[in-house]
Amino acid sequence: MNFFLELYREKRARKEILVRLARNVPGLYVPLFYRAEYHEDGTLKTFLPVEDLIPEKIRVPRSPHGGFSGKETPVSIITTPNTEFSNKVLVEVGRGCGHSCRFCAAGFAYRPPRQYEESQLSEAVLKALARTGRVGLVSPAVSDVPGIESMTAQIIERGGVFSVSSLRAETLTQGLLDNLKSAGQKTITIAPEAGSERLRRVINKHLTNEQIFETIRRVSRSEDFSLRLYFLIGLPTETDEDVRQIVELVKGIRHHMIKESAARGRIGRIRLSVNCFVPKPFTPFQWFPMEEAGSLKKKQKWLKKALAKAGGIHVSLDVPRWAYVQTLLSMGDRRVGAILLLAHQSGGDWTRALKFANINPDFYVYRPRGIEELLPWDFIHNGVSKRHLVKEHDLALKAEESEICHVGECRRCGVCAGPGLLQTVRSTHSSVSSDA
Repeated sequence: MNFFLELYREKRARKEILVRLARNVPGLYVPLFYRAEYHEDGTLKTFLPVEDLIPEKIRVPRSPHGGFSGKETPVSIITTPNTEFSNKVLVEVGRGCGHSCRFCAAGFAYRPPRQYEESQLSEAVLKALARTGRVGLVSPAVSDVPGIESMTAQIIERGGVFSVSSLRAETLTQGLLDNLKSAGQKTITIAPEAGSERLRRVINKHLTNEQIFETIRRVSRSEDFSLRLYFLIGLPTETDEDVRQIVELVKGIRHHMIKESAARGRIGRIRLSVNCFVPKPFTPFQWFPMEEAGSLKKKQKWLKKALAKAGGIHVSLDVPRWAYVQTLLSMGDRRVGAILLLAHQSGGDWTRALKFANINPDFYVYRPRGIEELLPWDFIHNGVSKRHLVKEHDLALKAEESEICHVGECRRCGVCAGPGLLQTVRSTHSSVSSDA
């Protein structure tokens, strides 16, 4: 902080301030001080600093330890009725996810997965309850959080209400379900992501059909919960059979709901959300393109028709056009800034911006990248080695799963290999590879 105050008081020229910041502040990127050169085919040739002592690689600062022991638990300050967690105080109960789904940016960007001590969480939740009596528990996988049952039980005992951001089917316990029921939760959200077990192995989901069905049986026995199911289409290596398996899986889920709930005479509904795969940087799927919008529309049309006569199922579909824009912004380089500026000048008219831009957006959206290609974000080092991402990419092509990152000793991805960063990681296999 003193460094920033010193710069402010000195009233230096803007460029001089930026140079000093770029040289002295870890993780700070100033685009002005980097020059990009391109091959004739439009791919990136070089990306290098143009000022002395500016780092070639921007290293993302990392926590010096594996957990959040002794650190204050983040709690939201502002509450509003106009959000998903309406009028609830949000409490972060964990950061990062160790399940390593290969499409998920959060699973790789926030490594290593970190947890707060149970006493820390309990204190933060009780303070949040005192404000509004309504708490939202936020984490990539809330059901993985140690002590989540006792924590949510405390909320119920004090007359509070809670909701959760996301749950893993295989770690959703009966105790947590009972607490969700007591809190008045009406819908349980689960994300199988893919219809077939083969494609779930491709994305490293670590989730079988039987695990899904067992969870559905447990949920349906507990209460007339409705279900929100999330799926992706257009995933790498996806076939028509994988899409057909979405329908079979959803029908199987509905069957188990009816079977377990029939005696009560009340059965929850299924809301099926089908989104288009959008590739993300820093993940093993960063080399894959988005599937063409026309092909995705055909799959959506088929899915809706196949489930049209199935009672109690509502299908909600993503808009491929917006997935296209997301992919453009996700996978583009600095040249995409011209399209973004046009969209702004056109009042958010992306159709106009894409039409009149001097670059072809398909180059970023529909083009597969070569493993050896220099990517626009390669100058940023977030701790996960490119070697590890390539290895995960290759395992995906073979439909093979890899270990999850959780508890035990491991340096496979590189994040925990730095000084003071050794994080315990649990292997689902009998031995753990130590390459980074």
